[in-house]
Amino acid sequence: MGDWCAPCEQDEAWLEEQPRQRAVCGRCSRPAAHDCLCAALPSQPLDTRGLVVVLQHPAEQKRALATVPLLSASLRNVHVVRRRTYQRGRSDLLDAVVAAASRQAQPLPVFLLWPSADAADVADAAATLQPALPSTTDDSSETTAPLARCAYVLLVLDGTWAQCAEMARPLRSSPLGRLCHVVRLSAAHVPNDPACMLRTEPAAGCVVTVEAVARALAPLEAVATGNAARADTLREALLAPLRLLVSLQRRRDALGKGVKGGAAKAGQATAAATPDAHGGAEAV
Repeated sequence: MGDWCAPCEQDEAWLEEQPRQRAVCGRCSRPAAHDCLCAALPSQPLDTRGLVVVLQHPAEQKRALATVPLLSASLRNVHVVRRRTYQRGRSDLLDAVVAAASRQAQPLPVFLLWPSADAADVADAAATLQPALPSTTDDSSETTAPLARCAYVLLVLDGTWAQCAEMARPLRSSPLGRLCHVVRLSAAHVPNDPACMLRTEPAAGCVVTVEAVARALAPLEAVATGNAARADTLREALLAPLRLLVSLQRRRDALGKGVKGGAAKAGQATAAATPDAHGGAEAV
């Protein structure tokens, strides 16, 4: 055992100078002191007829501006699986999705939101939906129970654009990927809304994960519930915390917090001229 000594005054002074870890809000996962987004979140998680499954790259949850926590705080029927792709036996939920999508009678529709050349418009794909039927079995676990009540599954990739492209290739050739209807958001579903632009995207129509899910859910829920007005309300409820986050970020940028001298303006000019390497967390 090594020698122990009491901390000297120099040690204590050094400790006092170290930045304290910021308290994080337990609901929105943002810094509680000045970035809390709970005022824009629904008072209670919202119900949907579909199950949203986010396949998240393991590195994404560490990003300061990750938007999946906003989904988890806003929707009741959303599950995050931190894996790069699907492998049988590694996720009970994904295994259950494969089983439900493979059944002979009333297979569960699974939509993969990804902008491949063969992707269909999500609104057109939504037209094929049928209302969800109650499950006649009672053998579902706590993890797979949401599948017994849903009309469809929306599968979303979460990561940088490069990470998502890397994830999409093995996923599409997997048993799960082969059962998916690949869909994308059309230009009509992605208006150029500056209030939702959290970061510089690599191309027009690219958006972050929470916006992609909000705009994809609207046509799916409109058909699954038969209530287009309710689906529009759902979309706006999911976009509200994103808009607040963007507003807070722009206010911080304007104040130049964390940036010395004119570096903030120089950085903004560079970002405007060069697409950010971290495009939206979800492709459209």
